[in-house]
Amino acid sequence: MATSKSSQTACKVIVGFLALWFIISLVTIIVWATSPDMKNATQCRAELRATNEKLEGAKVMCEKDRKAMEEHLETCWNNNTALSQLVEGVKKNLRETNASLSDCRREKVILAGEIAALQNLTEMLNSTVGNLSAEVLQLQENVEGLEANLTQTSHLMQSYEALLVAAQNQQKAAEKQKIACDVRNEHLDSQLSRCKVKGKGSSAQTVQPQCRGRAPLHRHRIDFILRLSGLLGTYSS
Repeated sequence: MATSKSSQTACKVIVGFLALWFIISLVTIIVWATSPDMKNATQCRAELRATNEKLEGAKVMCEKDRKAMEEHLETCWNNNTALSQLVEGVKKNLRETNASLSDCRREKVILAGEIAALQNLTEMLNSTVGNLSAEVLQLQENVEGLEANLTQTSHLMQSYEALLVAAQNQQKAAEKQKIACDVRNEHLDSQLSRCKVKGKGSSAQTVQPQCRGRAPLHRHRIDFILRLSGLLGTYSS
């Protein structure tokens, strides 16, 4: 816009200068024609012809300058149009940049909220980890206690198994003694029968209570072994 204004001003100045020059030439011719020492007509025509030629040359130069100024003015207008388009493009890019900046600001706010939420979640997880650590320690203590109880129970089981084996051995020994006692009772019964036949009942009555008095003792041992076996079976289950 500034270039086009300067071009128009220069064109106006040149046109004014040519008009002034034309007026000055015309006044000069008129003064020269009305002067007392007037020249002859031939010389006047020659000078007028030269003046007209100069005027025509000036007109041609003015026309060339005018065309050049018009071309320059058109070039300036084209440049101005290109600059306007460039300015519009820059404005458009600026609007897009501002929109992108607004989007970035909104995303920044959203990300700040998400970061705060993640920080809160991290604190909650840290608290949960602390609680779980305490629970793990408690569980470890419980496991240690259970291991101690298991060890104690294992020792008790081993002692009960040893007692069971001993009781079973005693049961077998009692059974063998019972068999021996039964055999002896049979033997004594046979002797008693013989004694009754022979009339010797007193000796048979003395021997018979001695052998049969051991039977309740064996029965007590067998009952103890059975109760111990039942107790071990219940504890094992």
